[in-house]
Amino acid sequence: MTVLSQRPLEMGFHYPFPRKSEPNKQVKILTDRPSRSPRSSARMLRLATLRSVDSYFHKFRSNVRFASRPAISSGSVGQTWKRQYLYKPDTMVKLAEIYRFYHNWCDPGEDKKTPAMRLGLARGKIYERDFL
Repeated sequence: MTVLSQRPLEMGFHYPFPRKSEPNKQVKILTDRPSRSPRSSARMLRLATLRSVDSYFHKFRSNVRFASRPAISSGSVGQTWKRQYLYKPDTMVKLAEIYRFYHNWCDPGEDKKTPAMRLGLARGKIYERDFL
């Protein structure tokens, strides 16, 4: 905690406990209350993470074939386009919106709750049969 009290938090803080998902984590607090204790500031720095965002995009790339990262084929020099990739980008936008809705309202996580239920926006998950 001495590091937190010696320097202003607006300058950024190198997180001292690296993880595999965030090896060079830097945290910058843009808004802070002067009345916040150093212990509370340290807790806020510990909770600052983008792991859930990275997890969502990894899940999206894994589940939606068109969103997977391009693979360079050995037969053609430098060509990264394959037949399963989308030719029209607007189709990808539509797929992303459908997947986002499904993820937030229909797909329960490990705790049997959807993200909308965790935020208090829904009382239960929405089933696919309700759309038909």
